[in-house]
Amino acid sequence: AKCNINRTDAFVAFGGGVIGDMVGFCASTYMRGIKFVQIPTTLLAQVDSSVGEKVAVNTKFGKNLLGNFYQPKLVLSDILTFNTLDLRNLKTGLAEVIKYAFIQNSINTSYENNLFFEFLKQNKNNVYNLDKKTLINVVKTCCCLKRDVVVQDEKEQGLRAILNFGHTFGHAIEKLTNYKTFTHGEAVVYGMKFALNLSYHLEMISSDYLNSSLDLMSDYNLINKKLPKFRFENIIKTMQLDKKVAHNNLRFILNNENYTVSIVKDIKIEDIKYILETITL
Repeated sequence: AKCNINRTDAFVAFGGGVIGDMVGFCASTYMRGIKFVQIPTTLLAQVDSSVGEKVAVNTKFGKNLLGNFYQPKLVLSDILTFNTLDLRNLKTGLAEVIKYAFIQNSINTSYENNLFFEFLKQNKNNVYNLDKKTLINVVKTCCCLKRDVVVQDEKEQGLRAILNFGHTFGHAIEKLTNYKTFTHGEAVVYGMKFALNLSYHLEMISSDYLNSSLDLMSDYNLINKKLPKFRFENIIKTMQLDKKVAHNNLRFILNNENYTVSIVKDIKIEDIKYILETITL
């Protein structure tokens, strides 16, 4: 306001996912909405947060509780910005990349591509060597898959919730560690491991599917920090603030075979407790 910005102007978000969300949130509310452009510079932002029009900020009560659905006028991604990332930041983006491999076949997509899970399995070295062709394929695949979810369910009334695979427990980890111990991607890795083990416990997937899925994450070596021991009551209380909670019932995005997922309601507290107390995530 001090700079006399008006509706003929635009905000430009140049940076990672936090910058994109903050700028997008301000753009959506300033003068009831002005134009903004996303120029994401991290892998996580390029494959996920910069596309799909969600803009939000965290509060002490939970992640992304204040926000809007607000489309940028342009998203400009350049993989050369990945050369500026340290290894930890690259890995936090790869967590969201791997998420798409688990949900790919739940998406009615027009994008012609081979099984993303197998592509990632075969191209780990190319990814970490920042091979341009490989990274362009990674970013394009993730963006196209997310696009085809969003156009079917813009305001997350159903299908779009699958994009939050691994996020219910992951967001709880971030909140319980005050957003300082784990990056978003690291928390999502634990969230995906939790969801896979819960899916197996509920007999939704086979042991072979569980192990091959966990092996992919292990191969990419995405996280080296151990999960703290949380009080179970605090975990449940935090997850109940998740946006996917409906009528006070926890909902999880859980795995089926063949790289599909389902939105599962009424998960029993004792099943969650079993995973947390008996499985090493």
